[in-house]
Parts: sequence; C-alpha cells; structure tokens
Amino acid sequence: MSTDLLAERVFEKRCNPAMYAIGSRGVMSDGFYLRHRDGQWQVCYTEWGQDSQPIFVSGSESQACVFYFQHITSMRHDHCAGFFKSKDNAVQLGEDRIDAARERRYTGQTHYLC
Repeated sequence: MSTDLLAERVFEKRCNPAMYAIGSRGVMSDGFYLRHRDGQWQVCYTEWGQDSQPIFVSGSESQACVFYFQHITSMRHDHCAGFFKSKDNAVQLGEDRIDAARERRYTGQTHYLC
C-alpha cells in the first residue's frame, strides 16, 4: 500500500481528519501521524505539539501504511458530539449537522449524546 492509497482508504472509512495526518503532522495536535524521516517510515503520536517516540518504524512504505491503517481504523472516530440536558437539543444538533467539540461536564444530570 502507498501513502496515496492509504489516504483514500482512511477517508473512505470516514475517520475523523482531526485525529490523523499522513506525510507530516502539520498543525495537528492530539493525534497519530505517519511520516518518512531519515529513510524510515514512522508512526508517531503528538499531543499539544509534543511528539512522542514512534510506535512503529519500518523501512517499507507498504508495511508502515498497513500498520497505520489498522491502527487508525481501530480507534473510535467521533465527528459531531454534544452533551445536552434535553433530548430535543441533541436531535437538533444532529439535524443541523453542526460540528461541535465534545464537552465533558459530569454534573450527575442526564445528558444525551447524538
């Protein structure tokens, strides 16, 4: 598999683009990315602009792409989430298709997730 095919396959699986990057991490924070550095393909995690040590390294683009695809598609990919006290508000968010960041407020009250 090549990085071009990988990008197509990840897109087809509807993975959240905020959680992954192929080629370089760019401005992404809090996600996994695949890069080619010093002759090696590396899968790394970044959080708050700080890169971790690679979780996978290979000289083979194909092996790295297969690993990356399996790793990324095994994660949960939320796209539109919100917590509401009212089910009607949750339904409205889904109908309007508003991109919303997940807000975690645990107040002991019932919240609806759409």
